[in-house]
Parts: sequence; structure tokens; C-alpha cells
Amino acid sequence: MVNNAIRICAGIVTYNPDITRLKDNYESISKQVDYVIICDNGSNNINEVKKVVTGSNDIIIELGQNEGIAYALNRLCECAYKNKYCWIITLDQDSVCPQNMVSILSEHCKNRTAIIGPHILYKGNEEYSAKFQKRLEKVDWVITSGSLTNTKVWKKINGFDDFLFIDKVDTEYCVRANRAGYPVIRDNAVVLNHELGKMTCKKLFGKVIYVTNHNEMRIYYQCRNIVYIYRKISYGNCILDLLKIIIKIILYENHKILKLKNAFKGIYNGIKAPL
Repeated sequence: MVNNAIRICAGIVTYNPDITRLKDNYESISKQVDYVIICDNGSNNINEVKKVVTGSNDIIIELGQNEGIAYALNRLCECAYKNKYCWIITLDQDSVCPQNMVSILSEHCKNRTAIIGPHILYKGNEEYSAKFQKRLEKVDWVITSGSLTNTKVWKKINGFDDFLFIDKVDTEYCVRANRAGYPVIRDNAVVLNHELGKMTCKKLFGKVIYVTNHNEMRIYYQCRNIVYIYRKISYGNCILDLLKIIIKIILYENHKILKLKNAFKGIYNGIKAPL
């Protein structure tokens, strides 16, 4: 259990989860914190989700409909903040934390640190996973799953951007935190297995190409949010990032026409989106 001097709770976002996997997730994290919050984005199997939660103090926030990952993360952080938890470890519904993950990450908790994440090992990318020389690194961004978020910093920088819905939510938040003087840290000694779409790795001209095989709606949000974030905070190489997605669709993915239509629709809506 984490040192009580550092108040840490856990938050899990759910949307039609695999119940067996969610149960493993819940049981692994509930042993490491004393309070778990689930924010459900309108799951069809909400009654099964409720049965997973066995802790007397743990709660479920039912949104009733899918409001997106950013909105759900804000509700989790809001609940943690109101209950005087300085840190919250946020998890995707299928993330199962290794033993002692919270206690190890919490070694780096400092007042001005925005978020502390583990090294992510993506399914399908095991052969090409990066090897790190340093245990602790300051980075541009970490994914929210498996990361400790400082709730006071979350409050100061106005939380996650609800408009993003899904994709680039963590990137946009971390970039703003870094620029506001609240560093983002990655502990490479802690490894969390994570699934990103149906990732496969290809080689093109000697370089490894990561193909996520996301569905057409995820492609839409990827492209829309790349443009939106570039317009909002001038982050990333907008044209290059969009070209990479389009080329991967043309060369490697199925349902090419449908995905390309959604990509261009996302680009258009990203340009038109109010800031």
C-alpha cells in the first residue's frame, strides 16, 4: 500500500468493457490504493460493471452516454480533488497494473510534477520496443493509462480538453503542463502492457512502420485532433503527421476508402473547430 502521507486514489474509464479483463484490472489496482473510482461512459453492460466494484468506499460515476475519454478523465480528477487526493492513477479499462506499480511511481511525486507515467510496451511492438539508458526522464508526454496525475496541477491548468473526446487527449494535456512549468516524467523501470488498436509492425526502406489498424471513427478523431491541437497550442508537425496516417491507410490498412473519407472529414472539422 502506498504511503498514507501521499494521498493516491485510482480512476478507471469504462465503455462496454470485457468484464473479465476489467475485473483483473480492478483487483490489481485496488490492492495498491485505498480508493477506486470508475467513470462509465454509458456502457451497455453497466450492471456487470457494477458487480466488479467490491470495495466499500469505491464508487461508480455513471455518465449515461459516451462523453469521451477526456470528459471522463476530468470527472475522475474532479472526484479525486474534491476528496482531497493529491494524486490519481488513471487507467484504461483493459490495463492491468503490475505489482507495486503505484508505490514505485509515487517515489517521484513532487508538488510541481504534473504527471508520472510508466514505460508502455505496446502489444504487437514487443520486438521493436525502445530501450532506455536512464530510469527517469522528462518527456513531452505520456499516455494517461497507468500514469499518476497531480490533481492540483490538473486544477491549475484547467484539466483535459473535453473537445478532443478521444485521441491526443494525453498529448495536449502534457504539452500544456510542461509549458506551464509542471514537468512530465516517465519512469522506464516500470512497464505497463498496453494495446493500441490492432498494432502491427511493417518495414519500409529499412524503417519500422507502426500500423494501428484503428476503425474509421478513430481515424476521424486522430486527424481532427492533430489539426485542432496544432491550431490551439502550435504542437506537432501537422502536415507530416496527417500524411503518415494517410500513407499508412493506403499502403497497409483495410477499408481504405471509408478510412480516407473519415480522415479528410476529420481534417476539415479540425480546421473549422472553434478554439
